[in-house]
Amino acid sequence: MPAAGHRSPRGLSFTLHAAVFFAFREEPHLSKVTRRQFLEAGLVALATAGVLGACTTQDTTLQTRWTHWQAKWRWMEAIARKRRWQVTPLRIAPPATERQLLSLERRHRLPIPAQLRHVLRELSAQVSFGWSVPSHLRAMEQQDLPSMSCNRDAVWSLTHIDTMALPVFLDWKQELATRDLSEAPNSPALWEHQFAFYSLINGDWLTIDTTHADPARQPVRYFSHELEMLHGLALAPDFFSFITQMSALGMAGTEWASWMRFGNGQKDDTFYLDAGNEGSKAWLAWLQRDPAQPGPDTPPLPIVERSAADRALLDAARANSLVGVEAALLAGAVPDCTPDSDWLMEHTASDQEFSTAINYATRHDNTAMIERLLKAGATLNTRLLPLNTAVKHSTLATVHWLITHGARVNGWANQRYWPLHDLVVTRGPIAAMTRAQYRQYLIDSHSVGSLDSLDGMIAHAKDAETRERYRAAKRALQQASQEAVKDVDSKLRNHLSLQDYLDMLEALLDAGADPDARWDNGTTMLGWGGVATARVLLAHGADPNARDIHGTTPLHTASTGEKVRVLVAGGADINAQAIAQNTDDSLHYTPLQSALLSHTLDGDSPITALLELGADATRNDADGRSSLAYCFQPDLVRLIMSKGLDPLALQPGQQTLLHNLTARHWLPRHTFPKEVAFLDFLLSLGIDINARDARGRTLLHYAAEQESNDESAPNYALVLARGADKTIKDNDGKRAVDLFATSLQTVRAALR
Repeated sequence: MPAAGHRSPRGLSFTLHAAVFFAFREEPHLSKVTRRQFLEAGLVALATAGVLGACTTQDTTLQTRWTHWQAKWRWMEAIARKRRWQVTPLRIAPPATERQLLSLERRHRLPIPAQLRHVLRELSAQVSFGWSVPSHLRAMEQQDLPSMSCNRDAVWSLTHIDTMALPVFLDWKQELATRDLSEAPNSPALWEHQFAFYSLINGDWLTIDTTHADPARQPVRYFSHELEMLHGLALAPDFFSFITQMSALGMAGTEWASWMRFGNGQKDDTFYLDAGNEGSKAWLAWLQRDPAQPGPDTPPLPIVERSAADRALLDAARANSLVGVEAALLAGAVPDCTPDSDWLMEHTASDQEFSTAINYATRHDNTAMIERLLKAGATLNTRLLPLNTAVKHSTLATVHWLITHGARVNGWANQRYWPLHDLVVTRGPIAAMTRAQYRQYLIDSHSVGSLDSLDGMIAHAKDAETRERYRAAKRALQQASQEAVKDVDSKLRNHLSLQDYLDMLEALLDAGADPDARWDNGTTMLGWGGVATARVLLAHGADPNARDIHGTTPLHTASTGEKVRVLVAGGADINAQAIAQNTDDSLHYTPLQSALLSHTLDGDSPITALLELGADATRNDADGRSSLAYCFQPDLVRLIMSKGLDPLALQPGQQTLLHNLTARHWLPRHTFPKEVAFLDFLLSLGIDINARDARGRTLLHYAAEQESNDESAPNYALVLARGADKTIKDNDGKRAVDLFATSLQTVRAALR
């Protein structure tokens, strides 16, 4: 709402606004307002495209903002056009009439917040502008940059507010009144002071919080349409600031995930957008680069098929027809063209995005076709590198040929999957199987159902009509089975021997592939691959102590004793603690503790190997928890106890191993005998089932706090039968029953 005493352009004070709030009859939406209605409202309707942004106020501060915003929108529109993106041109409608604003307020029984009212009434009722990046022009995957502008191609829109943002938000809020709100991230009282002005494409909203009377203290907040998700985080201190920051960012992003890079981190209930932070600077720098002038580590722009000759070239290459490729080139096909989005959708072929004729020839090991395409001017290294294709689909000979002819062995800057990744992740598991095993694996993964069950249904059908439906279903299933067999046979050609796989890996590394190439999360292939892969990578200089974003090394994820021995022999730190980049990450453990958490002592156990090689079982994790806190099987507890650890020693926070079991794992489930046996084993060690930690809590408190299943009452009966006291109160005076979500009525009853 306008501040008290503010004079509107027509001389109406806020007091008069309130007085006439319901005086006007229902008004049409902006899209239905006629020129006569504009004139009747006392406005000069400057609606032509040449007159943009006429203001009806002498407020120089708002005028300055308005000029600045328009300059940023035009700047972004120019960039989007230069980059050949899809653009909704900047169009600025005349300001809204007072009658329109009052009509909206009457319909929704909400006053329009002051700053929003200013822009609607004095600047424009709707600023249309937006852009979308076609898939073939988007940034490289690891950059994770926005691909669309916000709010359905409008910077703001009275019609959108009136017909989408407000009514849908209010309906959502009304629907919540019928639901249990105990799982909501904040108090429903906050929702009562929200004026929704954006309904985002994912169903979330942006609102203006009118709790405070001062417009400069009415933040823009983000609300998820999902009750259990984040609610009410402030993106800007007020509406003007939000538009300023978003305009400086080119109106980039469509929802929370795409705006995270533009914020300075969460502080209490704020996550303010900042066009000057590092993530924003990276986005703005990328926008300023000339896409037609790729850098040395950047791929050339993909060329999407445009002509019949282009389509013929791609079809011929897919069909492995050199004659067809020759004909298409003679007809004028662009050698580097790629499939358009319509073809990819029609053929459900997202894995073929950015594929050129060279990529298709590579799939067929047709080096003669590749040579012909190169002679015709094709580029060997395009966005989808031929070696990415080759390591997944081709023979060792084709990989050697491509490397010899200059194929790029490392990925482009910010490319998500490099050839090394695709080889280890895709062909590594295949090479570990015999051809017969791989064929059976493909058959199992393509199973479409049982014909025998349909035969039984046909035989026992109650009438002829039902019998015919079952027969039709059987025919469809037979057809699907035949197609599945064809797919199995086509994929079977991807099988290669373990030796060929290792030779392919050697070929990449000998040609300069980075043995420590990382995925988005920092994982290297030394941690991902098997023992044979690890030996080759270590021989080519892979770092045995490389850490991912969670701080874990390859040794933390080793799943066999042999892999442990190979890594330690290669220089891995056997007691390295995983210290995550994110300080909230709870996994600050050693390789031994990681193995205790994930493995058993059966077979070639990494636990046994780590201890044999000198892992220190007495070393605590970075949070002070002992190795016993990572044991959830009796034999593992006994093993670590044999290294000198006391099961009665308290963990951080004065917690027992029973607290640890419930807080970090779960309450034992009555239908899982091994879990019940482990509970009884801990009790047999002398641990008090009613021990209280530093917060005064028992294991029941932690179980109740994280409970989500209302059918878990028997689990609580199990521990109550063993002496757990449900009446104990923690330091805040709460019993375990007080910590259940109120929607969990059955389990609450079990602890009353």
